Amino acid sequence: MIVEKVLAETDWAYMAGIVDGEGSIVIHKTRPQKKYQNKTHRYVVDVKIGMTDKRAMYWIKDNFGGCLYTSRKASKSSREMFGWQIRANKACDFLKRLSPYLKTKALQAELAITFQSTLIRKTGWKGDGIQPEELAKRDAFYEMNKMLNHGYDPETEGGYYDR
Repeated sequence: MIVEKVLAETDWAYMAGIVDGEGSIVIHKTRPQKKYQNKTHRYVVDVKIGMTDKRAMYWIKDNFGGCLYTSRKASKSSREMFGWQIRANKACDFLKRLSPYLKTKALQAELAITFQSTLIRKTGWKGDGIQPEELAKRDAFYEMNKMLNHGYDPETEGGYYDR
C-alpha cells in the first residue's frame, strides 16, 4: 500500500475521477546523461495531476502520498498551477488500487501496471548493461502508451477515437 492511511472507497472513486479528468498516466523515457556515456535510456511509470486548486492538491498528497510541485505561470494573468506526481513501483501500487474506478484512462493504467511488473532490474540504476531485447520490450510499452495517450483504442474500428 502506498500510504498507511485507510481510505474510503468513495475517496478512491473520487481520485479516479481526478486522474481521468486532470491526470496523465505515462511511461516516460529519459535520455542517458552525457556524463554516463554508453548507458541506455531509462523508462519509468509516472502518474501526474495538474490543477490550480491548492486545497485539492494537498488533499491528494496527504491521502495518496507522492510529491507536489508548482509550475511557472504562463502569463501574469494566469493562475499558479500545482502538480502532483507518483512514480515507478509506488505508481504501480496506486494504479492497481485505482483501476476498478478508472474510465477514460483504464487502458493506460493496465499497460503501466503490466510494464512495471515486467521490469527486470539486473543492473545499476543508471541503466548500464540492459540487454537489447529488454530495451526493445520497454520501448514497445513506451510506444503503446504514447498511442493510448493520443486517442488510440484497440476496440475502435480504425484504432482511434473520432476527433
